[in-house]
Amino acid sequence: MFLDYLAKIDLQQIVPASLALFAVIDPLGSIPLYIKFKKKIGFLNASKITFFAALIMLIFLFMGPYILWGFGISFEEFAVAGALIMLILGLEMVLNIEIFKIDTTNIRNAFLTPLAFPVIVGPGTLTALLTLQADYHIVNILIALAVNFVILYSALRYVDWIEKKLAHIGVINILNKVMGIILLAIAIKLFKLHFLV
Repeated sequence: MFLDYLAKIDLQQIVPASLALFAVIDPLGSIPLYIKFKKKIGFLNASKITFFAALIMLIFLFMGPYILWGFGISFEEFAVAGALIMLILGLEMVLNIEIFKIDTTNIRNAFLTPLAFPVIVGPGTLTALLTLQADYHIVNILIALAVNFVILYSALRYVDWIEKKLAHIGVINILNKVMGIILLAIAIKLFKLHFLV
């Protein structure tokens, strides 16, 4: 069975899945938010935050279809709803507006909520995880997740250094816009695949 999974590894699936998850998790674009939390809390535990975020994503990746079944929602319907959320998130990033509101007033257990969920693992991430299953094999999604866990951990661990090196030249802002455009493109693709049929 393990060899069957190895045979399904496909770089042409891993790269777009990694980019899609990178766009919705947005570890670099969220650095200003991480800094804000660090000032409020006093420190960021990169290992704990990454662990909580990874746990939520993996549970939803494997249990998501059963959750949908329990609510009587088809995968196609969820994919269209997910495309709408990705469209909104992409517009937020490109137009620099806030549509999804995040409550940052309660800092107790901030590593789990609101930092791991819903700041890092928000509706867009959960939607992307289920939506990607329509086009990509699970092993490639897991590899894409692992890639993003490493990037997320690194962004949290070295948030101060990254902020000092990149913020003053506007790279983070540019990257945020590019990731927004990628999200918009993914949303349009999902609409074409699951709605315009």
